Amino acid sequence: MEPADEELQQLTAPPARASNNKARAVIGCVALASTALLFAVTQQSKPKTSPAVLAAREVVKRQIATTTPGAGPHGPGDADVTHEADSCSDPCIPCTNAGSYSSFPTIIQHMMVYNKEATPYGGVIFTDRGQYGMVHQEDPYDVRSMVSAVVDQYDDLLDTCLSSDPTVDGADTCSHYYVNSCDLDQSSRDSQVSCVEACVTDRFAATMKGTIDDVSVCAYPVSSTFLLAPNVVKSCMDPTYDASEGGLYDVDSDCYECISGCMEAQGGVDAWVLECEER
Repeated sequence: MEPADEELQQLTAPPARASNNKARAVIGCVALASTALLFAVTQQSKPKTSPAVLAAREVVKRQIATTTPGAGPHGPGDADVTHEADSCSDPCIPCTNAGSYSSFPTIIQHMMVYNKEATPYGGVIFTDRGQYGMVHQEDPYDVRSMVSAVVDQYDDLLDTCLSSDPTVDGADTCSHYYVNSCDLDQSSRDSQVSCVEACVTDRFAATMKGTIDDVSVCAYPVSSTFLLAPNVVKSCMDPTYDASEGGLYDVDSDCYECISGCMEAQGGVDAWVLECEER
């Protein structure tokens, strides 16, 4: 037999039983190690609610302890279209720095590359499907990358807001100032935004069980959602985002679709129009 043929026969010959057992043992150890590693990675990557958000929830929990259910002037499904109320009067917004906290959505609009303040905040942010070119420098603009940037950076932005003190830091990390402003078309915005806010508030209520047992105490539940339930905000903007965050919350991920249904019922995307003015 030629040396080359002998080598080929050795390579293709079945190994001895002892070698088989040894190989199986090695493979088994590798498999166990891989499973353990995968489990560890999964455990590490599971989202956790940030300490800043947990602290804000505790503040709110104390505030609502003496609040009568149903006292909120804008309960579930009622549109917040003015943003004129004193946010310290809302027990569902932490009042340690409340004036700034209630403007946090302007930071989100800034992250979405808005060059004008667009109100009502939630009504505009959650319905942005690429039709709001008047508040962007570029039209058309890339909604998908815009939303992806917000989802990726939302927690850091919110933590910075909730953890900062403008009187000490010398800057307001919870709001962005715009020279010009825009509003949803006045003729239909109340009915439009009421539908959208109901989609958000229902999921906010599910997320906040144990902290806010009755969201009817909240004056502006959508504003509270931006501060206390980032999981809901992200799922309302991104249809692929898991609102439960791996089972951390008992809430569905259908907010984006719910809002899309509101938009369709109110005349479709083209019916959602902004009116802008120079200041």
